[in-house]
Amino acid sequence: MTLFHIYVYFLVLLKTLFILGAVYEVYLKKRGGDKKTIELIEYWKKRCEFVFVVGMAVILIVFFTPFRPKMAVIDYETRLLFFMLGWILLITAKWSDFIHQAKWFGTLQGVVA
Repeated sequence: MTLFHIYVYFLVLLKTLFILGAVYEVYLKKRGGDKKTIELIEYWKKRCEFVFVVGMAVILIVFFTPFRPKMAVIDYETRLLFFMLGWILLITAKWSDFIHQAKWFGTLQGVVA
């Protein structure tokens, strides 16, 4: 097992912890859980997400560097991380800022309504 594989598994573990924390946070909010516990989970979720995004940025830089003569081979775990990153970026995007502040959206609403 190479250092790169350990790094990839670490990122997968990190994202799994993030997902478990998010599910637990939703559960606590629905059940009226302790606010201090919910804040602690949110704190660690944000840290996990930040470290994951930084880790993925490093992988992207390594894989797609223009200074390497040949492109690195992307294995299954790395493809899975790219897949997860894509979904995370889509889910965490600030869609409301884009849709509600865009001029074309107001025009579209006027046409449809």
